[in-house]
Amino acid sequence: MKKIKIILFGMACLFCATVAFGQAVADNQVIPIGITLNPVLRITVIQGGNIQFVVNDIDEYKNGIASSNVGSSLLATDQYDSEFEVAASVDFNVSMSLESQFEGVDHAATLDNRIIGYQIGESGSYTTTSYMTLDPVAITSYRVLSTTAWNVVTSAGDYGNAGDADDNNFVIHWALATSSVISTATNGFGVSFITSELIRQNYAPDYYISNVWFELNPTVAW
Repeated sequence: MKKIKIILFGMACLFCATVAFGQAVADNQVIPIGITLNPVLRITVIQGGNIQFVVNDIDEYKNGIASSNVGSSLLATDQYDSEFEVAASVDFNVSMSLESQFEGVDHAATLDNRIIGYQIGESGSYTTTSYMTLDPVAITSYRVLSTTAWNVVTSAGDYGNAGDADDNNFVIHWALATSSVISTATNGFGVSFITSELIRQNYAPDYYISNVWFELNPTVAW
């Protein structure tokens, strides 16, 4: 009887082992998927990268010099126009500042930076109201240069302004001591404008120069 029990127990173990090895075994493999977002952040001055105001006569001393496109045009066809474009994979702001006051080459003299005014407009496919705001807001308004950086392009919260150069194309009209600059120009910090014509400033004849800096800043950190 004892032998029969041992045989039966052995057969049961064999049956269980057979059933266990007969069951399906789950397996898995992992395929990693990585996504690299390389930043694209580029600002390019297309034309008007060297603006030269040359005052030759009394009329220009009295009335100043300005682009023929001031007031409404989004074209950069005048010698006192600049055009730049931005390609960015993220929303951005563009700040502008004057490196220093205009310094004379032959004399230790400076010009007030507020004698230069500018207008800015968006000539790309993005509308300023939906994608960004400009300073000044309207192409008919002026601001004057400052050595403190301030945003001339600010991304809007609705859609943002990430896009290519066709989307983000900007035109600047420059003016030197015109009646509009004298009477209406301010910058984003409320700096007072000049109050009299160039001929009343009594500047020494010289070649005066400074640099305008544009800085492209993403609205997200990386």
